[in-house]
Amino acid sequence: MISNAMVSQIDFLASFAEFLEQDIPKGEGRDSRNTLAAFMGEDLKGLPFMIEETRTQHALRSGNWKYVIGPKKKQKDTGPELYNLKTDPGEQNNLAHLHKDIAEKMDKQLHELISSDGLRK
Repeated sequence: MISNAMVSQIDFLASFAEFLEQDIPKGEGRDSRNTLAAFMGEDLKGLPFMIEETRTQHALRSGNWKYVIGPKKKQKDTGPELYNLKTDPGEQNNLAHLHKDIAEKMDKQLHELISSDGLRK
Protein backbone atom coordinates (compact mmCIF):
# COMPACT_ATOMS: atom_id res chain seq x y z
CA MET A 1 0.00 0.00 0.00
CA ILE A 2 1.23 3.50 -0.83
CA SER A 3 0.03 6.52 1.14
CA ASN A 4 0.59 10.27 0.95
CA ALA A 5 -0.25 10.66 4.66
CA MET A 6 2.35 12.75 6.48
CA VAL A 7 3.99 10.71 9.24
CA SER A 8 7.31 10.84 11.02
CA GLN A 9 9.57 8.07 12.25
CA ILE A 10 9.52 9.72 15.67
CA ASP A 11 5.85 8.73 15.82
CA PHE A 12 6.69 5.02 15.71
CA LEU A 13 6.96 4.96 19.52
CA ALA A 14 3.46 6.29 20.26
CA SER A 15 1.91 4.45 17.30
CA PHE A 16 3.40 1.07 18.17
CA ALA A 17 2.57 1.60 21.85
CA GLU A 18 -1.05 2.09 20.80
CA PHE A 19 -0.94 -0.98 18.55
CA LEU A 20 0.55 -3.11 21.34
CA GLU A 21 -1.75 -1.54 23.97
CA GLN A 22 1.22 -0.33 26.01
CA ASP A 23 1.55 2.87 28.03
CA ILE A 24 4.50 5.16 27.43
CA PRO A 25 6.10 6.20 30.73
CA LYS A 26 5.51 9.83 31.67
CA GLY A 27 8.22 12.07 30.25
CA GLU A 28 9.28 9.56 27.59
CA GLY A 29 8.65 10.02 23.88
CA ARG A 30 7.33 13.53 24.43
CA ASP A 31 7.41 14.39 20.72
CA SER A 32 5.95 11.09 19.51
CA ARG A 33 2.35 11.25 18.33
CA ASN A 34 0.01 8.35 17.66
CA THR A 35 -0.32 8.07 13.87
CA LEU A 36 -1.37 4.41 13.85
CA ALA A 37 -4.42 5.16 11.70
CA ALA A 38 -2.15 6.59 8.98
CA PHE A 39 0.20 3.61 9.19
CA MET A 40 -2.80 1.27 8.88
CA GLY A 41 -4.20 3.16 5.85
CA GLU A 42 -7.26 4.42 7.73
CA ASP A 43 -6.15 8.09 7.78
CA LEU A 44 -5.14 9.45 4.39
CA LYS A 45 -3.84 12.81 5.69
CA GLY A 46 -1.74 11.94 8.73
CA LEU A 47 -0.18 14.71 10.77
CA PRO A 48 -1.33 18.32 10.44
CA PHE A 49 2.30 19.43 10.94
CA MET A 50 5.72 17.96 11.56
CA ILE A 51 9.01 19.30 12.89
CA GLU A 52 12.33 18.42 11.27
CA GLU A 53 15.63 19.18 13.03
CA THR A 54 19.33 19.05 12.35
CA ARG A 55 22.18 20.37 14.48
CA THR A 56 21.88 23.81 12.90
CA GLN A 57 18.36 23.97 11.43
CA HIS A 58 14.74 23.67 12.49
CA ALA A 59 11.93 23.16 9.99
CA LEU A 60 8.15 22.97 10.12
CA ARG A 61 6.15 21.05 7.54
CA SER A 62 2.48 21.85 7.22
CA GLY A 63 0.47 20.71 4.24
CA ASN A 64 2.49 21.44 1.11
CA TRP A 65 4.67 24.02 2.89
CA LYS A 66 8.05 23.65 4.56
CA TYR A 67 9.52 26.53 6.57
CA VAL A 68 13.20 26.39 7.55
CA ILE A 69 15.28 28.53 9.93
CA GLY A 70 18.99 28.34 10.71
CA PRO A 71 22.08 27.89 8.59
CA LYS A 72 22.82 24.80 6.57
CA LYS A 73 25.75 22.79 7.90
CA LYS A 74 29.00 24.79 7.59
CA GLN A 75 27.24 27.66 5.79
CA LYS A 76 26.20 31.17 6.70
CA ASP A 77 22.58 31.71 7.73
CA THR A 78 20.80 33.32 4.78
CA GLY A 79 17.52 33.86 6.58
CA PRO A 80 14.25 31.95 6.63
CA GLU A 81 13.31 29.64 3.80
CA LEU A 82 9.85 28.64 2.60
CA TYR A 83 9.19 25.94 0.03
CA ASN A 84 6.06 24.58 -1.64
CA LEU A 85 6.86 20.87 -1.62
CA LYS A 86 4.06 20.07 -4.07
CA THR A 87 5.68 22.12 -6.84
CA ASP A 88 9.27 22.09 -5.54
CA PRO A 89 10.05 18.79 -3.75
CA GLY A 90 13.80 19.42 -4.15
CA GLU A 91 13.53 22.68 -2.17
CA GLN A 92 15.24 24.78 -4.84
CA ASN A 93 13.05 27.92 -4.86
CA ASN A 94 12.80 29.89 -1.61
CA LEU A 95 9.39 31.57 -1.59
CA ALA A 96 9.68 33.32 1.80
CA HIS A 97 9.82 36.75 0.19
CA LEU A 98 6.73 36.03 -1.96
CA HIS A 99 4.56 34.49 0.78
CA LYS A 100 5.44 36.56 3.84
CA ASP A 101 2.09 35.82 5.51
CA ILE A 102 2.66 32.06 5.37
CA ALA A 103 6.29 32.45 6.48
CA GLU A 104 5.30 34.61 9.47
CA LYS A 105 2.54 32.22 10.57
CA MET A 106 4.83 29.21 10.29
CA ASP A 107 7.68 31.04 12.05
CA LYS A 108 5.42 31.76 15.02
CA GLN A 109 4.22 28.15 15.21
CA LEU A 110 7.75 26.76 14.86
CA HIS A 111 9.13 28.95 17.65
CA GLU A 112 6.22 28.01 19.93
CA LEU A 113 6.91 24.32 19.27
CA ILE A 114 10.65 24.70 19.84
CA SER A 115 10.08 26.33 23.23
CA SER A 116 7.31 23.89 24.31
CA ASP A 117 7.63 20.86 26.55
CA GLY A 118 6.90 18.51 23.64
CA LEU A 119 4.14 17.77 21.19
CA ARG A 120 2.44 14.95 23.09
CA LYS A 121 0.83 16.18 26.30
